[in-house]
Amino acid sequence: MDGYNGPLKQALTSGIGFSPIGEIASTGTNCFSGTFDGDNKAICSLYINMNSDEDVYAGLFSNNNGDIKNLGVVNTNITVEGATTSVAGITGYNYNNIYNCYVTGNIRVKGNHWMSIGGIAGVSRNNVENCCNFANIECENTKEDNGNSSLTCGGIVGQVGTEGCNINKCFNDGKISIKGGNNSVQSGGICGNFYLGSDKSIRNSYNKAKVESTGKYIINSGGITGGLGNSGQNLSIVNCYNLGEIAVNTQEGRISGILGLLASENSNVTNVFNVGKITLENGKYESGYYGAAGILGATFPAYNATINNAYNIGIIELKNTTNQNIGSIIGNIGEDITLSNCYFWTGTYSVGVGYGNGIGVTELDSIDKFPSVLEVVNGEGAFKADTNNINSGYPILEWQ
Repeated sequence: MDGYNGPLKQALTSGIGFSPIGEIASTGTNCFSGTFDGDNKAICSLYINMNSDEDVYAGLFSNNNGDIKNLGVVNTNITVEGATTSVAGITGYNYNNIYNCYVTGNIRVKGNHWMSIGGIAGVSRNNVENCCNFANIECENTKEDNGNSSLTCGGIVGQVGTEGCNINKCFNDGKISIKGGNNSVQSGGICGNFYLGSDKSIRNSYNKAKVESTGKYIINSGGITGGLGNSGQNLSIVNCYNLGEIAVNTQEGRISGILGLLASENSNVTNVFNVGKITLENGKYESGYYGAAGILGATFPAYNATINNAYNIGIIELKNTTNQNIGSIIGNIGEDITLSNCYFWTGTYSVGVGYGNGIGVTELDSIDKFPSVLEVVNGEGAFKADTNNINSGYPILEWQ
């Protein structure tokens, strides 16, 4: 390309790698708006290396307002540093639908303001179905703040937006590592956080990988999702399980193998179990709405909410951590939450509920006692026996 100094040469020699499809700014204009059907093929070695003082929405697509389906993005190498960032392997910001997609490789993001990072979508305002993430995700908020800047990260979706959104038949097997500094963090194996709005769900999904979070304010962290958000209604987690370790080093938070915080009306957590170990370090779970547990960390006023058919097998380990609001099933429960058919193994933690009413929670001191995990969580027939030893004998979903 001697003698040519135009935009193409600059793009090919800049070191930034692939330019995401659509405008990378957060305006939502110039989105991809068609149908991208990968025909079950894969895009190999996607490389993106961006450093900008401006907002960055990045992935194979920056903003998606169409349908993306039947696509793999393998051996991904995405490195992004910016102000406000929304980054993932498939799309930074999803306004429409993503089906039958998967991502492998590495995603590394640093930002100094608002951040939302995922394996499939950084933010999603519509449905994500039959998707999986194998990419390792590392993200860090570098702003020296007092908790006003946030970092949200999930193996499938970083954050669900205000519109209705359903995540169905998805799983994460990529390690998630988060450094929040003095800023608030919400993290989850499937989704970091459900933000406001109503009629959203995670169904028939699971996490296998470690979710590791460090910072002053790990406000919500869970094996499935960090939080079912404030001012929402009819939010649900149904037919889900976690195998991955949840490791948190923080001053205060709401931590769990399934759901960190439940703060929505008429919502439910149903047919769930946790096997993953929960490691809590340097935390104070002794006041307000903070807590940690195998199924639900804590509640904020969540009227008419229910937790049904839940089972915790995961051990909770404390390191230099207070233990007032910690339990095997729930850490801190409000009077407006109803529990039924919830079980935990002796040895996972000393009590089933850390603070609040424990009606509906039963301790089992032997793995040979009934009911079994499958009997408890199979209320909708979504699970089956692990006859091929995929989950070390614990139930698997029918679609696996």
